[in-house]
Amino acid sequence: MMKIRTKKFGAIEVNHDQEIRFVQPVIGFPGLINYVLVDTGTPVKWLQSMDDPAVVFPVVNPFDVKSDYNIEIPTTEAAALGVEDGADVQLWSITVLSTDPAEIRTNLRAPIVLNRRNGIAKQVVLPDSNLAMKYYFVPKKADRNKEVANAGSHA
Repeated sequence: MMKIRTKKFGAIEVNHDQEIRFVQPVIGFPGLINYVLVDTGTPVKWLQSMDDPAVVFPVVNPFDVKSDYNIEIPTTEAAALGVEDGADVQLWSITVLSTDPAEIRTNLRAPIVLNRRNGIAKQVVLPDSNLAMKYYFVPKKADRNKEVANAGSHA
């Protein structure tokens, strides 16, 4: 057991088996590879950097947001994480929270793929351009998420 300092949660205790090590940093956060998943008892979990107390990402299970979410993790990515069984894989989607419910969104195209067995993770950018980088929980109009998905990386 070790204690880490965080900006959002203060000092928290972490078991070594809770540590998550990224094989590559999260996009846009070079040098930060050690994290822990903080569960506050809500559907939103917090991916807290152990390398920088100020860096924390709200994450959600993408299947909770989009019930028909269906992806295939490339074999090379699964191998890099040491995945031997699909049951070992856990997916998390980085989320943008807002006081305006219509602005809450998540990235379905670049999920965090975690091998629960060994604690190794990677943010994987999937080749499927139909997956939205900005998937809104509450679309402003019926086809808003479809438009965002079709915009590709410009979204």
